[in-house]
Amino acid sequence: MKKKAFSIIELLIVVAILGILVGIGGVSIKRQAKSNAMIRIKNELGDFFRVASKRSKETRKKYLVEFKLNENIIKISKEGKPIEKMSLPNFFEYGIMWKSKYIQNFTVELENYGNLDKNFSLYIFEKNNTEEITGNEKLEYVVSFSSDRGIKYLHVREYIPITEINSSQIIKDKKSPSANKNLKLLKD
Repeated sequence: MKKKAFSIIELLIVVAILGILVGIGGVSIKRQAKSNAMIRIKNELGDFFRVASKRSKETRKKYLVEFKLNENIIKISKEGKPIEKMSLPNFFEYGIMWKSKYIQNFTVELENYGNLDKNFSLYIFEKNNTEEITGNEKLEYVVSFSSDRGIKYLHVREYIPITEINSSQIIKDKKSPSANKNLKLLKD
């Protein structure tokens, strides 16, 4: 009577095939999670500020908006008391373009008629392995915040890159998102 068993080579082949399948599945899951995180940003970020602007108009109160992008947090507070907080997904690097450089801690005031006291753009980049924006990150998305004091209306404009743009090109070009021909306006 002959015993049937698997040889070492057969076991190695099966293990290799399983490893390849797990690797492909892991990459696919990571890509899907990143896509879901971007959809969340697109859906929630503009609405977060529109709601805060509306609240400011209705109550005639000033609010402080703190961007702590190194911690992936945006907070809205009134008289030192937190009111709203938005956590940003960890899949990306975030930076606000201010005076030709990226900063990650930024504070603006939401005035009592719903406008921000400063115009700025929030850039969302592909994540890198450092805590700062180094210049090589690929641009994923831009949200531009501007206020028109005459109309008393907060504009939140969202852009996506048409071609590949890295963070150093944005500083070099010194263009606002609306003037950059490589960005496409999504909605206004």
